[in-house]
Amino acid sequence: MSKILFMKESYSKGVRCGNLEDKYLRGLISVLKDRRLIVDKIEKKEVHDLGISENLARLPIYIVKGDRNWQGLAVGFPGNTEDLTTNNVGTPFLRILLYPILDLFQKINDKYFSNNARCLYIMGARFPDVFIRKFKLLSVLTPHLIVITNDLVKTIRNASSDKVRSRSHDRCESRYQQVICDAMKSENGLTVPTLNGKINIKYISHEVQTGEGTKNPERLDILGFDTNDHSLVAFEIKGPSCGEEQFNNLFFQGLEHRNWIEDNKMAIKLVSVGPKGKNINTKKRVRLILGFCNEKVPPLFHSLRNVIRSKDKYIKIDFVNLALKNGQMATTVPF
Repeated sequence: MSKILFMKESYSKGVRCGNLEDKYLRGLISVLKDRRLIVDKIEKKEVHDLGISENLARLPIYIVKGDRNWQGLAVGFPGNTEDLTTNNVGTPFLRILLYPILDLFQKINDKYFSNNARCLYIMGARFPDVFIRKFKLLSVLTPHLIVITNDLVKTIRNASSDKVRSRSHDRCESRYQQVICDAMKSENGLTVPTLNGKINIKYISHEVQTGEGTKNPERLDILGFDTNDHSLVAFEIKGPSCGEEQFNNLFFQGLEHRNWIEDNKMAIKLVSVGPKGKNINTKKRVRLILGFCNEKVPPLFHSLRNVIRSKDKYIKIDFVNLALKNGQMATTVPF
């Protein structure tokens, strides 16, 4: 057996032997319970009675109750972030789990929820993008696929209580980020002009980990919600000192992060405000706001937005000019 193949089988071996740490899974289960959900582990006898495949039966499996719109099945992947890398988990192992997970979802849907199970939860410390692509195949037969990771919990819960680190210089992007976050945390939130009038945005978090990067995870600058329709707002910014190439990349960077938020908005709601939280309406599409310090928008930004809106009439993308005045953030519509 080659060294690479041996490494790829290390996770499945760890699952078989039961020697992978479970502290991250326990933490994620605590998050669900903190949000007034009831999480019951399926015991070995019931695993046998349900006819669960051997490979799936080795993973922690839970029934989630307590809210009709959030009830369903949860599958846990034990181990830390290193255990759950593509170096240790092969795609064949993931593939052989997909059908059994769907089969089990149908069985527990019939047995526990009278065919009204709404959610399939996938939980673990961190999942590479290749894992996510496999998991997305499960959404074909499940109303809501919710991926909850330790990274998500840290980035939403911990960052929301952290003060934005910034330099005092008004030309630093981190300074703009700090002032925007402070404005969003104020009683009235941050007022931003859009194509359809002004909106007020309140703060959820900043430096939100999104997709997988080449070395470190990608991060959205600021995450908030519209106080009117309670849609999530992905806010990507470029400060006055950024170069032209960085500025021109803002659209693609923001769109990529916005799409990640769209795919994970139920997980974000669960972690941040819980199933009963009124601040976030997951039926609403995520709005993207691109903030920068140039008075003029690059011509291709308008063209890109028009093409995207022609294919998706419900998506909202707005450009906002940012300016610091006496330590306060002023927002205007750029040309």
